[in-house]
Amino acid sequence: MIRKKTPEEPRRAVEARLPEQEQLEQWEKIKKHLKELSAMESLSGYEYELRQYLQEFAEKLGIKTSIDLGNNLWLHSKAPEKNIMLCAHMDKVGIANEVTVKNGKAIGRLDDAFGMSLILGLLESGQRPTVLFTVEEERHISLYKAGAESATGDMIDGIAPRPDLALILDVSMLGRGGDGPLIYTSSAGRKFPLEPLEQINELLDKNKMRALFTPGKSNDSSWFTDVKGVGVATLQVHVDAMHTENEVADVNDIMEAANVLKMIVDNHSQFTGGYKQRWA
Repeated sequence: MIRKKTPEEPRRAVEARLPEQEQLEQWEKIKKHLKELSAMESLSGYEYELRQYLQEFAEKLGIKTSIDLGNNLWLHSKAPEKNIMLCAHMDKVGIANEVTVKNGKAIGRLDDAFGMSLILGLLESGQRPTVLFTVEEERHISLYKAGAESATGDMIDGIAPRPDLALILDVSMLGRGGDGPLIYTSSAGRKFPLEPLEQINELLDKNKMRALFTPGKSNDSSWFTDVKGVGVATLQVHVDAMHTENEVADVNDIMEAANVLKMIVDNHSQFTGGYKQRWA
């Protein structure tokens, strides 16, 4: 059974933290990326500068990259954990605003500097999942084709790699700051395959981590439900003042999400794909 915690459930300490020095070093990396990425302009349709930054960052780490016909950036891998695909969108809403940290809160344009920063920090640690940085998540309407829609079309057509688990990193208005990460069980009414969510839930229990499993709002994750056999999950944190240049997230939530991300990638072999139509 998936633990669907309510916001009223008493908070508990996260026991499975990284060693204190390692945790501090990890936060410093993530904070650096948050500041740099949130300060870069990248409105929907104008992601070029940020995409180039991410591409150069990856290539300096020796990671092969490519840009697809939908203008998404792919980071490719030959490592065992390549079956996990991490996804974050490059476009943002509003003016550029560098993240500041005060009183345990990260304040700035976090959507989706949060997702990109967690991915870059993970890559710096030496792990090599497949990565997809998408365009136009924020302004997708009938006149524009979302980057994730284009990428999943390529997966269906056999042009792009088809992962066992697509894990989308983003921010959310759901939940409550300080209550830990969120994991969506659906997006815009599209339900996710149940089995990989149960596997993530088991890993959380085993490692004494927490997350709120909840039906979710629309984001890139909904497109991946069209790809047969692929598991879909999200990893998100609550933000206040969403879609402004001063979004607010709890630093502990960000770090708990980073730990959950590392745990999922470390246990990549548990996600085998071929998931049946059992819905959460």
